[in-house]
Amino acid sequence: FLQTDPTASINEITTISPFDIYPVPASNEVVLQWKDQLRHLATNYTIKDMYGRTLSSHTFTGKETKIDVSNYASGIYFICPEHNSRFPASRFIVIH
Repeated sequence: FLQTDPTASINEITTISPFDIYPVPASNEVVLQWKDQLRHLATNYTIKDMYGRTLSSHTFTGKETKIDVSNYASGIYFICPEHNSRFPASRFIVIH
C-alpha cells in the first residue's frame, strides 16, 4: 500500500531577521524593533508591495521605528534593506 501526501511543499531557507515586526497583521502602523545586539546600526530600507513597486524609503536608526501603513491596501508587503546590506527582506501583512 502506497500512501501519498496530497500537499506540495517547498523547503525554505530560514533566515534570521535583524528586527521584530509587529503587529501582524497590521492595519494602521507597523513597528520595527531592532534585536538588542543590533540596535546601534543604521540601515536604509524600502517598503515594497507584492509586485516589487517601492512605496516608501526610510532609515532605521535607534531601537524602534514606526511606519504608517493606514493608506496601504490590504495585502503582503516587504521591508527590503538597502542592496548592499547583509540583512534579508522581511514581510508583513496589512488588513483593513
